[in-house]
Amino acid sequence: MFTVFLIILELILVGLRVAAGCYAERIALFAALKTPLTWICVILGIICLVFIVVKIYKEIRGSKGKSDGVNVSFNMDDMDWGSRQ
Repeated sequence: MFTVFLIILELILVGLRVAAGCYAERIALFAALKTPLTWICVILGIICLVFIVVKIYKEIRGSKGKSDGVNVSFNMDDMDWGSRQ
């Protein structure tokens, strides 16, 4: 759940950064916030990436030992090859 919150926050900050870039000439506050918003977006993006990679790793590692499907033991001697006489 925390990862989802970080991603939503990142999207909001990217939107603010785009708005700051577009309206920097008209609004002085946006011109002042352009560089700090860029760095905040980069740092938060790296943090989001780390959380996503950890979550995927936990899911892969957690399902590695568990069998969700059918285990099939295939032995050629158990096959019925049909008797040809």
